[in-house]
Amino acid sequence: MKVEHFDVVGIAHELQLDDDAIAERKAFLGFCEEDVARLKQLHSHLQGYAPVFAERFYEQILAFDETRKLLADPNTLARLQRAQVSYFEGLTAGDYGREYVHHRLRVGLVHHRVGLEPKWYLGAYANYLVGLLPEIKRCFSDDHEQCNNTVQSLIKIVLLDMGLAIDTYIQARDNTILGLRNYAEMVFNSMHDGILVLSPTLSVLSANESFIRMFDLRSNSITGNRLSAVLEGRGLEQRIADVRETGVDLYDAPFLVRAPDNGREKQVRLTVKRICLEEEAGQLLLVLEPVTAEEIFRRDAEAKLARSAAMLRDAQAVARIGSWSLDRCGGDKLILEWSEETYRIFDTPSGTPVSYQQFLAQIHPDDREVVNRAWKVALSGEPYRVEHRIQVKGKIRWIEERAALEFDDKGELISALGTAQDITDRKLSEVRIEQFAFYDSLTGLPNRALFQDRLHQALAHASRQGQSIAVLFIDLDRFKEVNDTQGHACGDLVLSEVARRFQTTLRHDETLARLGGDEFVIIAHETGRSGATLIAERLNRVLVKAIEIGENAFSIGASTGVALFPGDGADAQQLLKHADIAMYRAKNGGGGRYCFYDSEMGVELARRLEVAHRLHRVLQEDRLQLHYQPQIDLRTGALTGAEALLRWRDTEWGWVSPAEFIPIAEERGMMITLGEWVIKQACHQLQFW
Repeated sequence: MKVEHFDVVGIAHELQLDDDAIAERKAFLGFCEEDVARLKQLHSHLQGYAPVFAERFYEQILAFDETRKLLADPNTLARLQRAQVSYFEGLTAGDYGREYVHHRLRVGLVHHRVGLEPKWYLGAYANYLVGLLPEIKRCFSDDHEQCNNTVQSLIKIVLLDMGLAIDTYIQARDNTILGLRNYAEMVFNSMHDGILVLSPTLSVLSANESFIRMFDLRSNSITGNRLSAVLEGRGLEQRIADVRETGVDLYDAPFLVRAPDNGREKQVRLTVKRICLEEEAGQLLLVLEPVTAEEIFRRDAEAKLARSAAMLRDAQAVARIGSWSLDRCGGDKLILEWSEETYRIFDTPSGTPVSYQQFLAQIHPDDREVVNRAWKVALSGEPYRVEHRIQVKGKIRWIEERAALEFDDKGELISALGTAQDITDRKLSEVRIEQFAFYDSLTGLPNRALFQDRLHQALAHASRQGQSIAVLFIDLDRFKEVNDTQGHACGDLVLSEVARRFQTTLRHDETLARLGGDEFVIIAHETGRSGATLIAERLNRVLVKAIEIGENAFSIGASTGVALFPGDGADAQQLLKHADIAMYRAKNGGGGRYCFYDSEMGVELARRLEVAHRLHRVLQEDRLQLHYQPQIDLRTGALTGAEALLRWRDTEWGWVSPAEFIPIAEERGMMITLGEWVIKQACHQLQFW
């Protein structure tokens, strides 16, 4: 944009500087032919001084930082100095007609173009006069009157010049402002968007042509009216008032607006900004961008797409599932694009370009081959699904990846779209579930379920390799006393210490498990009778030292039964059963012993099991008997009481000795029930007597 294109003739015309006007200005100053003659006479004495005066003139101007910046270009400064030399030479030349005036106007225009305001060169003129007066006095030293008259003539012509310079500057400035205003109006009216300028009271100050065309209005029906008479829309004035009151501009707000004059409606995007005109604050600029149906559809679609993207991003963050896509980028190079959540999962700065090799480098070294194999399988057309680990800030994170691959007609990979899910919590839960399902919560040892599984695996391996296996069944001695006297909490501490001591005696290929209560079991691979003996003896040795819990010390022993594969059983159930039988033989022998299974123990166990079964049944059927043995005072022969004796007569076995069934009742926890039955029957009998 160039709005400062002025010519001297044009400026002279605008200032109305014809010959009459020039003569009038001279007359106002009292400038006459005598002044012309005096200046011509002075001119002859000042030959060669013009460059000196010009130099002083610009020294004065360049004494200030602001003007030095305006005249920083050396070429511009040199050009101005040459013009100023010509100016000073013409000042006393004696020709003060139209050409002289035009020359002065030209100097004023040059000053305007470089930004030298009158305030800067008024001082320079003063400096010029101060420097010139001594020369005048020197020239007319013999004639004081002539000297004074010459000074007066010089002041008149300088004032004439200063008036021309100031008028030129002001006119040039006004022309610049007018040019800018015309340019602004041209831009204002040529803009595609409709524009309104409002007063603080919401009256229309101006409207551009686009607004007038947009609503098919008459230009004289707009300016000066209230906004509501020109344009209306639901909540329109309130939103505009909010901008005025809060000072917060409004941008691209969707509005359906209507011109009350003709009812014409438009869907627009409205922008409202505060502006300041003519030093009066509070005006408002309204920009109405028309929106076509296609744009409305596109805008709504973009908004929905943005909302969907945001929802997807939030959903991925909540579910900890990221997405990724892969494209072949020339040759064999594969470029991955990750979603924000995928970057978070892999702890990689968002937006970082990632190649397949860079992705592979982030995977745990032990899992890279697993991922590579899964990818190769997917390239053959199979689904891509793999679980792998990555290390993030020193911690392991588990990732599950799935993807669908797209191939061209030649079977070459085109692209892939997949997901990456953080399954660390699930993996930890699986570990906890496995721990809960297969490990004893108190001791951390394998439980019955895991023991059974490992025993089956060990037997299968031993069968294939022709090896032996020893199963040791351990029951603690005197542990029941701890629970009964100190409580289960103390008992749990004892069990934990026993488990710890047992573990210290085992080799890496020997498995210790807790079946429940105070029962433990050991699987020893490639172990025969002698190896099992060593294990049992090690178990007894670690229990020699009393177990200290707080201030209490407990002497715990172990009764151990041993069954050997394949001699004592062909499957897990038989081996465990026979080891249990052998353990009971060891415990019945006084405890603190170990015993190997033999076939005779099976007969004894079968008898004990059958006794327990029949005892439970006769107790339920009330078929036990009480026999009473009288108690006699030997001195007096008087009956002092009777002893109730529990007896059991089996329909098949006949009389069963209390020495046989009472210990079994104690083992099976039936003594309380038996005691209650005996007391009840004895009381009934006593009442009958």
